[in-house]
Amino acid sequence: MAARAGLINAQRYRELWFTNMTRLIEGLSQAQMDELSALIADELWRTRRAQVVAELDRWLAGGARLLIASGTYQQVAIAFASRIGAEAIGTSVEFDAHGRATGRLSSPVSTSETKAARVRAWLGDDVLAAAYGDTEGDIPMLCLAARPVAVYPDAALRAKALASGWRIIER
Repeated sequence: MAARAGLINAQRYRELWFTNMTRLIEGLSQAQMDELSALIADELWRTRRAQVVAELDRWLAGGARLLIASGTYQQVAIAFASRIGAEAIGTSVEFDAHGRATGRLSSPVSTSETKAARVRAWLGDDVLAAAYGDTEGDIPMLCLAARPVAVYPDAALRAKALASGWRIIER
């Protein structure tokens, strides 16, 4: 509500929400976290954008390395990415010495500049041929790409895409 009312930046709100939601997984074992992540990935897969997945399949068929860079938990990103043969970067959950989730993150939420830095590290000396994003938090990553694509973008990303001449996918 605060984000919709303009009292807080929508991207910042998403990051705070995600960080605070991590408390709900406190106490889960790694195996339970993997099981939950598979269920979440199943739901995300059902709502995937078929046009984008088809484009990613073409990139893979052409021999490209494919990375799913997401703000979601690392385990969820891996479970989703494995469905299309991609690697994954997400947000790391902290586990204690007994292998139980502490309810905290062990790294910043993988959005905005954090996501872009992680993508740059993954790339090494390679060039980011294309990137797809849907929120304001994807802008720094999209700026790294030779072909940035906004997918059903939020208002901030739409404005940036239009101003920059980036391709926009909708419907």
